[in-house]
Amino acid sequence: MAVNHAALWTRPVLRWRAGRTLRKLGLPRQFRVEHLREALEARLGKPIFFGVVELPAAAPSGLVLTTAEAVLVVSDAQLRTSHRWHVWLHELMHLVWGHVGKAEPDALGALRELFPTLPEEVLAQMLTRTTCERGHEVEAEMLAALCHVRLASWRAAEEAQDVPAEVATTLQRFQDLLG
Repeated sequence: MAVNHAALWTRPVLRWRAGRTLRKLGLPRQFRVEHLREALEARLGKPIFFGVVELPAAAPSGLVLTTAEAVLVVSDAQLRTSHRWHVWLHELMHLVWGHVGKAEPDALGALRELFPTLPEEVLAQMLTRTTCERGHEVEAEMLAALCHVRLASWRAAEEAQDVPAEVATTLQRFQDLLG
């Protein structure tokens, strides 16, 4: 869903709520990506890893896979680095805002047939975010945009992450499922 970035800044209440949310994470006015990640890991209670996969043209440009061990934020491999970071931020901000829906029990069987190798907890997370509510997208986009403005440094290479084997396996399984 496309969001008009210029129109975001005309929403003073949402901008204020986004700033308050960043302050609640304990982040200073200017921060580095590593500080944001550490604050979100503390809030979510799991390590966060960034990954890239080749997503189909009809797919969204990013998504979050949450397992028992970690949060894996995925973006399309075709994106430029700056756009990739924005997508990662946007997806993380959905978690910060608490944008998690209710799983549809009847959908689990169908999803299991489509993705037979994904762990149960990953499927459960996929089920909770099956729709894009405009309000949620605007909130996530506002918080991601505010993070962009406040980031003091973009220097954080995803290649340098020490990714546990189970997280790397989940990412590889997901890529394999996509073809």
